[in-house]
Amino acid sequence: MAVLILGDVDKAEMLEETRQQIVDTANRLIPIAVLAMRKQANILSGLEQAWGSRLSKDVESGRSVDEITVDWTDELKRLWSAYAEKQKLPYPDLFNRTIDLLEKTVRKLYESVEAELDAAESEEQPTEPTPEEEQPVEEPPPPEETPEDATEVTIQEMLEKLDFVLYFRDTEDGQSEAVLLDGKGASTRLRFDPGDVNSAVEEVYKTVIPAIESAAGSKAKKNPKRKGVIALLTRDRTLDLKIAVLVGSKQVRHMTGILLRNRVELFVKDWNANPANPAIEIEWEDNLELAR
Repeated sequence: MAVLILGDVDKAEMLEETRQQIVDTANRLIPIAVLAMRKQANILSGLEQAWGSRLSKDVESGRSVDEITVDWTDELKRLWSAYAEKQKLPYPDLFNRTIDLLEKTVRKLYESVEAELDAAESEEQPTEPTPEEEQPVEEPPPPEETPEDATEVTIQEMLEKLDFVLYFRDTEDGQSEAVLLDGKGASTRLRFDPGDVNSAVEEVYKTVIPAIESAAGSKAKKNPKRKGVIALLTRDRTLDLKIAVLVGSKQVRHMTGILLRNRVELFVKDWNANPANPAIEIEWEDNLELAR
């Protein structure tokens, strides 16, 4: 009978075989994990629509955002566990990225409802005129400004300080439109189905990224990399790109903006990992108030 002695085995060969097994396992599981992560985001999107009115009532009743988040997390875990078991997926738990997305979504919705309640309360409070005040002379009212005019003015003011403004709005045919504007007045428009959150994020992402790459290249030419001794003694300055996101749409969910921001941040991380690229730092402002 042949006896295998460990010393007779090529250690390098064993290590290579083990490494290859790990790589094969990862290559097999990664596509499944990506699909599972997207499915979790879809289920969260459905939960956002189903529990939107419930969240409003919770905020009105005085429940904290942490208490509401616990309820949403438990429900998402229940929904995902049932789906994963039915599909026989090797990922029975929520991904950390999904939990982070859920927390951001709940907080955004919570803050939005709070702002609406505060605005309604301030409108209900009557103003008492002072007896000694003189009545002002009535002047003819100025021409009414449409919401579209007000938004355009706001965007133009913002573009004086920002590199881009991404504006979501509804269209007459039931679709939504993403309008990307830069400081030079150029615009890029994209229509999409707001009901499919992940597809919408992917389409808008493909529209935003080329603009970011172009802006980074333009700024890099104005701020070339230092060479020689100066490069060793100093660090290249980071290119600062500022983006504001306005949601003037009733159909675009808060999670669309959150998912889009996550995708852009991952792009920036990969971009900065390449030493040939000028470093980018994104200042992303979800400025929802101005679009109401």
